Amino acid sequence: LIVERSDLECRAAHLRDRDSRRAKHIFSTIKEHQIQVTYSKMQERMVHEERLQAETQRKMALEEAKRRDAEQLVHDMEASEAILIERLRRTQEAQKLAYEELEQALSAISPRDAALREMQREP
Repeated sequence: LIVERSDLECRAAHLRDRDSRRAKHIFSTIKEHQIQVTYSKMQERMVHEERLQAETQRKMALEEAKRRDAEQLVHDMEASEAILIERLRRTQEAQKLAYEELEQALSAISPRDAALREMQREP
């Protein structure tokens, strides 16, 4: 009876030890799985953030290119405007000189010559 009791206690201790090792193994496996899941989620989040950052940089570069194009267009239009303003100034100056020459020519004609010319024009 004592041998059986000792044998039973030994078996019970052995079973408790086996169950304890099994529980530790299960806990360790679960913990490793949790770490893997956490790591995987972190990796996915990092990849997602990198994609978002790349997309943001792409959009910023596109906006910067649009801004540069708009600035270049304004610069070109200002240069064209300056050229056109200078042409207009020269044209107005030439018209003024021509008008002054016409006035001088008309004032140089005597009233008698003007009347004769007027009569020649009439049919």
